[in-house]
Amino acid sequence: MQIIFIILALIVLALSVYLGVLVSRILNQKKVIKSQSEAMEKQLAEQTEKYYESLHTLALVMEQGQVGVAEGCIRIKKLIDLDNDLRFHADLADFHKAYMDFSEFAYLDDYKNLSKQEQWSQDLKRQQFEQKHEAKLVDASIKLKEIIAKYRK
Repeated sequence: MQIIFIILALIVLALSVYLGVLVSRILNQKKVIKSQSEAMEKQLAEQTEKYYESLHTLALVMEQGQVGVAEGCIRIKKLIDLDNDLRFHADLADFHKAYMDFSEFAYLDDYKNLSKQEQWSQDLKRQQFEQKHEAKLVDASIKLKEIIAKYRK
């Protein structure tokens, strides 16, 4: 009878040790998951800050006339489309409207492959669209900077 109790006690002891090992592994995994989660949150915060900084810089150079209206509009439009809050923000609708005009032009290699006359024609039309949209896009750039300032707080 005592042998049975000793065997049962050893089984309980072995199971207790095994349970302790499992609990220890679970606690270690929780620590690893927590540190990974914190690292991911930090990385996301850094990426978000870089995103807003890029938008702010583009809006600033657009406002100051340091970048062409078409180029600035296209770059800002593509960036604000990455954020649902900004994409559908009413104060930024002018970027979407102007983008529709600017998106019909050839860029980079496509532009280089055009004949000189076609390039000249596109340049002239682009200048007309830039003049048409410039004031609205500068105002929209100022609004964008204000919106970004609110999001960064």
